[in-house]
Amino acid sequence: MKKKLSTNIKLIQISKDLFWKHGIKRITVEEICKEAEVSKMTFYRYFKNKEAVAIAVIETIFNESLERYHNIMSTNDTFRIKVNKLLKLKQDDIKGISQEFIKDISRSDSSTLRDIIEDFRKQMHQHILLDFKKAQDKGDIRQDLNLDFVIFLLNDLNEKLFDEHLIKMYPSQEALIMELTNHFFYGILT
Repeated sequence: MKKKLSTNIKLIQISKDLFWKHGIKRITVEEICKEAEVSKMTFYRYFKNKEAVAIAVIETIFNESLERYHNIMSTNDTFRIKVNKLLKLKQDDIKGISQEFIKDISRSDSSTLRDIIEDFRKQMHQHILLDFKKAQDKGDIRQDLNLDFVIFLLNDLNEKLFDEHLIKMYPSQEALIMELTNHFFYGILT
């Protein structure tokens, strides 16, 4: 059972690394197998196809991200320190992300993948809304700030990742994401 689990985890991690660097569409099952040092037969024992492993990768990324978010937000730190930790976490999480990966997951032909992304986005927004409401009640965020507007802006920031003019302003997708994230957070703190 342990070997089975470790092979599954290895395939997900290798796939994530390849997808992260090159995007999902460009990577083949053969490339995943070669990098993971497993046969195609072994791959298909764990995953029906490349879309299935992509779904596992996205779910893993989202679950780990949500867990780390909760770990930060559940501390007794001030809201400002929590935001700084979230920014550092974001920076670590997106290290080496490619434009191709972002395009592939956001414009996927897979309804399953799109649904997973949409569900996670909604889930994350609910958590952010609750945490921001608590921070607003404590006076850490402006009282006059409409929190629904904050969620609207978060969605708008995601769209900015595909603005070709904006992309050209930054040396990497990482730099653009961090600029948008920093602008967003430091614009709401008191």
